[in-house]
Amino acid sequence: MLKYGTGITLGIALTVFVLVTANHEMAYATPKIAPGVVTLTQTAKTNVTTIPANTQKLVTVLCPSNTIATGGGYSVQKGISVLSSFSAGVIGGQTGWEVVVLNPSSSDLGTTVEVLCASIKS
Repeated sequence: MLKYGTGITLGIALTVFVLVTANHEMAYATPKIAPGVVTLTQTAKTNVTTIPANTQKLVTVLCPSNTIATGGGYSVQKGISVLSSFSAGVIGGQTGWEVVVLNPSSSDLGTTVEVLCASIKS
């Protein structure tokens, strides 16, 4: 089942896509940017992060140097609750994406956080 919608955040139009399958839930938010304004350079992605049983955890992924985060998302195993998914702001001179997850189960489960990164054309 595919769900999608649009919204406004800090004056930037966003397109949000949510995909739910039997074992995973994924969501991505990307801004609507005029063509030619930025050049999308690469996607930085975390490895699957294990969320221990009965634990809440913040998972962060940062863009490479000289790029900025333009959006991000996550994929979680069934059983994990996503409490929030948001831009990480600036951490050590880099931008990124963060997701707060809760694993209320008695088993360790995995999550993946992804950030979309771009460089501004000069």
